Amino acid sequence: MKQVGTLLIHIEHQSSPEILMPIRLLHYGADSIAPCLHEHKKIPLLIQIVLYHGARTPYPYQTTLQDYYNHPAWGSQELSLRFYLVDLTQLSDAELLKHGHCALLELLFKHGRDGKFELPVDAYRKVFQACVAAVGDPYVSAMLHYAVSFKDQEVGKQVYSFIEAVLTDK
Repeated sequence: MKQVGTLLIHIEHQSSPEILMPIRLLHYGADSIAPCLHEHKKIPLLIQIVLYHGARTPYPYQTTLQDYYNHPAWGSQELSLRFYLVDLTQLSDAELLKHGHCALLELLFKHGRDGKFELPVDAYRKVFQACVAAVGDPYVSAMLHYAVSFKDQEVGKQVYSFIEAVLTDK
């Protein structure tokens, strides 16, 4: 089999809107591809994804640098960088549950601000259990640690209790 190239995927979460995010991701991208260019004399395909779960919704800023030029068409000829924004605040829990192993993390990010899950507890159980089975039991500890780290302790308690209710076998 012939190697076609290298793929780099950068995924992060963002809990507040940031107009400078395209610049930050430009730095991350350059830092990621520079070693590949130096070593292999080729640039890998870079896909950057931001999971947004902020209080301000929907996400208010552009996701491409060229959109910030006075003439975006000119900017797209000179500088091309894009990140894919997944605005978790705009997706229903039912839709997020279709995201397989990503669903659990996305739901915790989405509801880490309010602790208000949209569906009955039983609706989450199958997906959460499948995710934990695939990733391993330490994931449960990481989820609970995340819940107790919230600034709003009441929300943290709600999320912690929700996780306990969903993962009854743990």
